[in-house]
Amino acid sequence: MEVDEPDKQQLMSRKAAAEYLGTTAGVMAVWDCLKRYDFNPRKIAGMVYYHKDDLDRHLNRMFFA
Repeated sequence: MEVDEPDKQQLMSRKAAAEYLGTTAGVMAVWDCLKRYDFNPRKIAGMVYYHKDDLDRHLNRMFFA
């Protein structure tokens, strides 16, 4: 695996993360900018990625808290 290449098992692009959460990439960008939720986005080679575990934690807090 190259240094720039995200681990495809654990990281999701902003578009994929948005689809996973049932929203849009634009909304995800606004949430990141406002720090609305703590998704811990990672920037790799100019692209934004999210760990699936962070997204799952968010979903668990929203639906099972």
